[in-house]
Formats: sequence, C-alpha cells, structure tokens
Amino acid sequence: MRAVWDLAATMPLIPCDEPVCRAYADIKSVLAVQGDMIPENDLWIAACALSRDLAIVSSDQHFDVVPGLLREDWSGR
Repeated sequence: MRAVWDLAATMPLIPCDEPVCRAYADIKSVLAVQGDMIPENDLWIAACALSRDLAIVSSDQHFDVVPGLLREDWSGR
C-alpha cells in the first residue's frame, strides 16, 4: 500500500468536487438513455477526466461510449 501512496504523492489528485459530481451525473444520465452503461468506478474516472478536460489512458474500450471523453491506449494492442 505504501507504493500507492508514494506514487500518488508524485502527481496531482483530482478531488471529488462539484464539477466532477456534475460530470458524473451527466455521463450516467446520457449512458442510461443510450443503454450503454459502464462500470460505476469507470463512470467516476470518466467524470474526473471530463471535468478537467483531460484524456484517460486505458485499453478499456467501454470508455468510448462516453461522449466527449478522449481515451488513449498505450498498451500497444
């Protein structure tokens, strides 16, 4: 667990603030209407990224259903 905290200390963390919560609600609502739900934790990851206009690095293609979210895949697949 120490390794996780050491890594976290090297980068800024995104707090679960009002912009993140609003982005989360917007994403969840849109995906529910589309019938394209993704795992709950990934909704929060997407909300953090969208609220700060950031891309995410992931090989999980289910992020591609989130409108406006930029996903980069560094896995080389």
